[in-house]
Amino acid sequence: MHYTLLYISVFWSCVASFFHPVHYSITNMDYSISEKKVEISSKIFKDDFRLVLFHLFEKDIDIDNPEKLDQNLKLIHDYYVSHVIISDGDIKINLQRNSIKTDKEYINFNYYFELKNESDQLEIVNTILLDLYFDQKNMLIFGSENKEKGYLFNLRETKHKVLLDEF
Repeated sequence: MHYTLLYISVFWSCVASFFHPVHYSITNMDYSISEKKVEISSKIFKDDFRLVLFHLFEKDIDIDNPEKLDQNLKLIHDYYVSHVIISDGDIKINLQRNSIKTDKEYINFNYYFELKNESDQLEIVNTILLDLYFDQKNMLIFGSENKEKGYLFNLRETKHKVLLDEF
């Protein structure tokens, strides 16, 4: 039974990669200097995300179904926060969930965190879908007020430092 599902999954991932050959995610982080708060929004292709959940947890979750999405919210949240890791010095920051929703193509993650310390930098790790695709690219746009800076994460470069005094 598991092998049949595995073969079907591999078949559909090959078909999906034919139609969707570029593997990427997009994350925006908006830093409010006055509030010392960072809002995070990430977009990941639904098909890729569903496949990674099956690949890692052997769970085929219909994330388009709001009831199934709600039933599996902890697993989905746990995947996200274990692949988007933010540190303030040596202290790992706990991300607070605003929402996890889907649209036609993407699963959208909305999180936030508040800076407690007088930090001058954040260390950001983004390994979303790198456990599934060797060519995965995770783009990050970090911005505050009128300034933005872009970062690219991939299999070789999973970590970046963001200097907050540049914003």
